[in-house]
Amino acid sequence: MRRKETLVGKRARTEQAKQARAQAILEKAKEMLLTTSYEQIKMADLAKSLGLSNGTLYVYFPSKEALFLQLLWQEFEDRMKCLERQASLCPLRSFADLQDLILRALDRLMQDRPLFIYLETMRIMVLESSLRCDAFRPERERLKMRLDGWVDQLAAGGVLSRAQLQEIFSTAVALLAGFYLRGRVWRLAGGAAPSPEAMRNDVLTGMRCYLEGYALHLQPQAGELKGV
Repeated sequence: MRRKETLVGKRARTEQAKQARAQAILEKAKEMLLTTSYEQIKMADLAKSLGLSNGTLYVYFPSKEALFLQLLWQEFEDRMKCLERQASLCPLRSFADLQDLILRALDRLMQDRPLFIYLETMRIMVLESSLRCDAFRPERERLKMRLDGWVDQLAAGGVLSRAQLQEIFSTAVALLAGFYLRGRVWRLAGGAAPSPEAMRNDVLTGMRCYLEGYALHLQPQAGELKGV
């Protein structure tokens, strides 16, 4: 029988040990979120599952919101690694390339990173709303700089400007969040929410239609858009 792993008696003294403990807490929170809704997760239960006192847990994360916001940042970092790798392997030479990149990135996000989507839909209204802005601003600014670097990487191909790319990516995030929030509302109301496959098809179809319309909108301005 596999023994339950805890952090009992393992006092973190070095900076490396403290970082390892914080990561262990995040991993356990991620594990719980895969099987339990955010609203049902209690910090006391999380501490107990790790063999920590409540006080020790709050030393690392002052609130439930701060803990799950940090988990969202980690999910965002992992997502950026995938996007950066994809952009380096498939440079944009036409609008068709951009359309393919966006749709593949959305599809992979829905299949591989459900936690990122779940947490992102709660970020503004739940996770950030109860925290002081200065508590999360540095991390958000750091990640924004990384996202801006990725946008600059794509804009270097000359297919679209930086502002146009940001507009498209913002729409993709909003579309994704909107469809997932709709599913949550239906579940809370006791209705039958769409299946993951139906949700995936809805998101991809909606984004594909948006991109096709965006290309048509650009044609009169640019005369001839590459790849359209």
